[in-house]
Amino acid sequence: MLLRTRPFLIVLAAWLVLTAAGSAFPREALDPTRIPGMPAQPPPPLTRSPQAPDPAGSRWPVQQVQTSAGWQLICFPVGRLEALRGLDRMLLHRGPGGLQAIDPVNQPQQVDPGQAYLAYCDRPGLVEFSGPPAEGLVRTTRLYAGWNLVASPFQGPVHRQNITLTRPGGTTARPAEVAGPETSPGRAWVYSTLYASRGSQWVAADLRSPGEVFGPSQIGAVFCWSEMDLNWNQSSPPGGVPTLQKVNLPRATPGQVVALTGQGLGAPGHGVLTLAGLPVQPEDIVEWSPTRVKFRVPPGASSGALRVMVDRYPGNNLPLEVGSPPPQPAPTAPTTGTLVGQVVSSDGRMLANAQVHLDDGQESLSDLNGAFRIDHLPAGPMKAYITLPGYKSASGQVHITAGATRTLQVSLSPTTGPEVGARSVEKSGSFTVLAYPFTVGQEQENRYWVYRIEAWEYGNYSQRWEKTWWTDVGDANFELNCPGAPLGRSYAVVVTWHNQAGDERTCRWTPEVHRDGEKFRYYNPLGSQG
Repeated sequence: MLLRTRPFLIVLAAWLVLTAAGSAFPREALDPTRIPGMPAQPPPPLTRSPQAPDPAGSRWPVQQVQTSAGWQLICFPVGRLEALRGLDRMLLHRGPGGLQAIDPVNQPQQVDPGQAYLAYCDRPGLVEFSGPPAEGLVRTTRLYAGWNLVASPFQGPVHRQNITLTRPGGTTARPAEVAGPETSPGRAWVYSTLYASRGSQWVAADLRSPGEVFGPSQIGAVFCWSEMDLNWNQSSPPGGVPTLQKVNLPRATPGQVVALTGQGLGAPGHGVLTLAGLPVQPEDIVEWSPTRVKFRVPPGASSGALRVMVDRYPGNNLPLEVGSPPPQPAPTAPTTGTLVGQVVSSDGRMLANAQVHLDDGQESLSDLNGAFRIDHLPAGPMKAYITLPGYKSASGQVHITAGATRTLQVSLSPTTGPEVGARSVEKSGSFTVLAYPFTVGQEQENRYWVYRIEAWEYGNYSQRWEKTWWTDVGDANFELNCPGAPLGRSYAVVVTWHNQAGDERTCRWTPEVHRDGEKFRYYNPLGSQG
């Protein structure tokens, strides 16, 4: 069955700023004011294997898109790409380490339907692809630090009031609430200007203004300051849109219990209550049902909007005024300190955009002068990791003193030179991540299978491994082997599970690899590890 759809391909206008130089796919600087242009070199060619799936044999309608010679953007409005033909070269994807090549012909599962890709064609042609509709299948799209090419995989419009963003820690907010015009890392999650494709041009729009984010199969460019999930929220939760109707106390003080009533408020584990944009922690939740939520006002809370989100789907707001807490005792001695420093090259040049990570989870980026600052650090020793693509990483232990500022001077040498830092000579090995299916309750439809495992060196996205499976039977474990991993470092491990209904569970761990051949086992998203 052949279905000719509207073109899902945008040719970039000639006025785009071309920043690629040097290697074919360089890592781009974190600059929210300039949309990166096309690479200097086309991606590698690909050869269709005899085992590659063919759209003509798919049970889904075959969609077509005309391609022109040269560079262009392309997206695939399906829930899951199952087969593709008509491309002679690999596609380029803007991922955590910059541009990454993928093979959509022989490995269509590498394609994320919620993202757009850079395509280079040697001659005009016709691309055919197939897959199930996105409605009911696509719930989230992973966004990375830097520019992201986002594409709506749906046939209907995507409304801004339904879209939310979720950081790895679980904090969820609407884009308008966390977008800002700042051009350096700060409180904002994303840059406030969104570029949407209109014909062959990019048209700027403000994420903080009302309106439609994307039309059907629309492509846009959005800049993020860190990794997060974009939640499309095309359908409301099973209990309906979460709606708050009444708050029993219009004014409360920290420690006081407040009751909310409404409809579609979800259940524990699915609903999240926020006050002034910050989530109320589970220990402050007193009662939760689909029609009633009682919570204790957290210490230090500010006046602002109350909102319930169910499975990341946002509800309406009700105001709550938070009064002054009871008088506090005299301030005690400070318990935190500050780390400041500068990152320079081995020949004395100041290095911008170097990532400074501490093992307590806090991080910073060096500015144009190579300077960085991290406040409110707990007193005591901790490890610091400094990374910058094209340079050897540095690491070592720093001691933070309460009420004091610790200064750190870091020198990085190019990757062609010797290693700099506490680990000038380090060993590499491999580690293995094993994940297992799990069941919520006793029903088979609540069986979750491993869908994807991702792992990368903490603070160094260029050292990354990932694998995706498409199975919903059996009890076997799913295994990701990670070769060439420097030992003695911390790694981020993200496991995603899916059930037959398309519900997704994701959890993240940060193990430290000490020896070659080490194995890490994860049994469910609640954090069980063997």
